[in-house]
Amino acid sequence: MSDSAAVTAIVDRTADAASVTWAHEGAGNLAALPDPHAAIAAAAALGNTRALQSVVAPKELKKAAAAALHKLKSRGVKIDEAPAPRAFVLGKAEESLPSRAFLSLPDMEGDSELLLTTSDGGGNCALGIILGAGRAKETRHAHLARHDLRNVWKEATGRSDLVEIPYNVGLHYAEKYLAGGDHKHDWTHFLEHVPAALLQAAKALDPMAAAPAPIDEGEDADARWLAPLGVLDNAALNQGIERFPFAVEGNDEEARDAALEIVYRETADGALEDGDRAALARSAELAAVAMIFHGRPRGAAIIRAQGEAALAGAPGSEISGVADIVRVLLVSQAQQRIRDRVQEIVAEQAALIQD
Repeated sequence: MSDSAAVTAIVDRTADAASVTWAHEGAGNLAALPDPHAAIAAAAALGNTRALQSVVAPKELKKAAAAALHKLKSRGVKIDEAPAPRAFVLGKAEESLPSRAFLSLPDMEGDSELLLTTSDGGGNCALGIILGAGRAKETRHAHLARHDLRNVWKEATGRSDLVEIPYNVGLHYAEKYLAGGDHKHDWTHFLEHVPAALLQAAKALDPMAAAPAPIDEGEDADARWLAPLGVLDNAALNQGIERFPFAVEGNDEEARDAALEIVYRETADGALEDGDRAALARSAELAAVAMIFHGRPRGAAIIRAQGEAALAGAPGSEISGVADIVRVLLVSQAQQRIRDRVQEIVAEQAALIQD
């Protein structure tokens, strides 16, 4: 990463937490940072003269901080006199808590979970969002004590389906799904702790610019994604559910398989024909982003291609996420009908015995 890129990352809060905390808050050990000179430049860009004035050692960094202060002063920035050093301090300064974001892989219903936490002088706030069917399905926010916030982080990092993403990437998708929507209350409360400039920068962000290096996905990398049922046409799905039992009748296995394939294909085609293709594409994009930040770019490319195919007008049976969820739905509904019928027969037999 170039020097200018390193400075920009610290200013945007996408760099390592220690560098961000020092440049923005003036807390931490400057000399121990990965790139202390970038942190000094970032503090200067932020106008954080207090952080620059706090640098007293080593000599090289003190000189760089002094040069940054001189440049700010020459541009007309008022430099307040640094407070006199104290001989001793009472108590212990509280550690500045970073803002964090986590995104889950989509579940069997195609829903993803986005979790944001932020801390400022007003306290600690967490915002949880369930994203599915191309929209925000549910939100919840909470104000937390420091130890409760740390417990939230511990639980999030312990889940295999969740991955931490840059905070501004999380803000980007939260704003994209929540701004002007049905969850204004939770979103508005959370934004009370988010600087307006940071939100504007997140809105204009290219999330993929912060994507991590890929991991080895292996030859049989699982890129399976199930389209959310909420984007598909209910009438077509219900028609497929009604047709399914007739397709499995008869003793000819080959004929049954052929009949089932017709039902699967025609149901998937009809469900997307009158479904919400734009919402399907948005769901595919978010699922691809989750895969990217889990270090699985090949899987992400497969899912993203399905969203593009939906927008291009491809039949539902040719989009694996749609075809697969239709198969899962029809089979599960048929199994449920069998279970319901068995329970009815048992109840009828029990009634006869009692009579």
